[in-house]
Order: sequence, then structure tokens, then C-alpha cells
Amino acid sequence: MSDEPKKQARPWIVWALILLVLLGYPLSYGPAYRLHFYSRDPKAHVRIVGTVYAPIGWLCTRSKPARAVTIWYLGLWIPRR
Repeated sequence: MSDEPKKQARPWIVWALILLVLLGYPLSYGPAYRLHFYSRDPKAHVRIVGTVYAPIGWLCTRSKPARAVTIWYLGLWIPRR
């Protein structure tokens, strides 16, 4: 056996997963909101969307810039009438 230290197995996979979670979670709020908007059973979707995205809602109640960005982003997913 060699005296070289073992290399970590593909550290880029870990970084890719972290990036996916950090970007994918907030960006998935728009599609989820759109599904809720067009739902036939809005009460069920309110529970699901409200629970899954509660951290974003919490942040929006405490930060005006976060609220503004979230409202803008959700506006992209709901057509204006």
C-alpha cells in the first residue's frame, strides 16, 4: 500500500448537492405557488405549501427585502388578469 493519503471520493458531488438545495428549494416556491393558485382544492395545497415553504414565509415576515423579492418572484408564476 502506498503512503499517500486517501483522496475524498468526489467532493464536487457534495458541493453540487448543497448548491442544488440552496438554489432549488427557494426557486421551487414559484411552481408550487402556481399549482396552489390553480388548484381545485386550495385548502389542501395551503397546508402543503404552507408547511414545506414555512421557512420562506418566516423570512418574509421578518425582512422587507426578502418579502419584496418573494412577491416579485411569485408574480412571475401567476399570470396577470
